[in-house]
Amino acid sequence: MLCGREPMEFLPLDLQGHTRVAEERRQPSTGREYEFVRGIALVGRLDDDALWRGRPALDLHARFGAELPTMHSLMHLYPIYGAAHDVGSSDTAWNYREANWATVYGGVDPDPANVDAIRDWSIGFFEALHPYSAGGAYVNMMMDEGTEHVRSSYRDNYDRLAQIKARYDPANTFRINQNIVPADPGS
Repeated sequence: MLCGREPMEFLPLDLQGHTRVAEERRQPSTGREYEFVRGIALVGRLDDDALWRGRPALDLHARFGAELPTMHSLMHLYPIYGAAHDVGSSDTAWNYREANWATVYGGVDPDPANVDAIRDWSIGFFEALHPYSAGGAYVNMMMDEGTEHVRSSYRDNYDRLAQIKARYDPANTFRINQNIVPADPGS
C-alpha cells in the first residue's frame, strides 16, 4: 500500500462491504436514483506519525465499516498528488496543498425510508474522523455541508474570493452548492 509518495505498512482491517455501480433507476418519491448523504474531509498522511494518529482512527474505520447501513454505502479515499503540490496555498482558490488524501463518507440507498439510517451513519463517520483530518474539504466533492465548511475549505483564501465574488457576482447569482458569499461592498 502506498502513502502519498512513500510506502506504508499494510494494516489488515475487516471492513466487510462493498459498493457497486447500479443500473439507472429513479425513485418516484424523489426523482433521484438513490438517496445520498455524505461528508468529505482532507487528510495529510495515513501513517501513525501524522494526522491519523495510529490505531484510534483505524479502529473508527473498522467500526463504521462493520456498521455499514446499506451495501450501497461507502467510504472513498482519493489520492491528491503531483501538480496539486506544485503551487503555493494562496496561488489558487484551493488552499490545502499539503493534503495527500481526500475522503468521502457516503450513505447511499435506493429506498427513501432508509434516509435517516444513511444520514446518521455518514455524518457519524465524518464527525468521528474529522479530528484526524486537515480540517477542510475538496469543494468539488461537496454538496450542502454549509457555509462554515465551505469557508474552512478555502481557509485564508476565502476572504479574497469573497471580494472577487462581490465584484463579479454581487447579486450572488451563482450560489448553488459550494457558495462563496460576496463580501460587503464596504469591506
